[in-house]
Amino acid sequence: MDELRRATDRERQQYKMRIEELTAQRDEWKQRCQQAEAKLKAFEQEPTLASLHWEGGVYHGNVRNKMPHGEGILRTLDGQNSFYEGQWADGKRDGKGKQYAPCQLGKETKICLVYEGDWQDGQRHGKGTEYAPCQVYDQQGQLETKMFLVYEGEWKDGKREGQGKAY
Repeated sequence: MDELRRATDRERQQYKMRIEELTAQRDEWKQRCQQAEAKLKAFEQEPTLASLHWEGGVYHGNVRNKMPHGEGILRTLDGQNSFYEGQWADGKRDGKGKQYAPCQLGKETKICLVYEGDWQDGQRHGKGTEYAPCQVYDQQGQLETKMFLVYEGEWKDGKREGQGKAY
């Protein structure tokens, strides 16, 4: 009987050691998985260069989480050839940027800078300068259209607000 008890105790001890080994292996694999998931999440958070359809146009630039994030250009697909060039955050214009749109200069339609400045949450916000076409007479008395500064100052939520000067 004592021999059977000793054999059972030895076997129990071996099982206990094996359980401890397997538990240690499981914990090591859990830690490895957590590290791999953290690396993958960090990688997904890193902006990468890509092109994608955005706001009815084509965006080319830095993308994070399948949205514009960082520097990039958005060109419209409506035939107007308008575009925005600048900084983005989580899919919205945010930071410094320039907005271009078609403008009639004399008999020609050109792409003209219409706004340059700060953006926040997809709207003009902060300091910025707005431009518009204006007709003037040249030295020969001919009427011509040129781009002129029309407002320089502060913007809030897409509207002129605060310190600024209209021309």
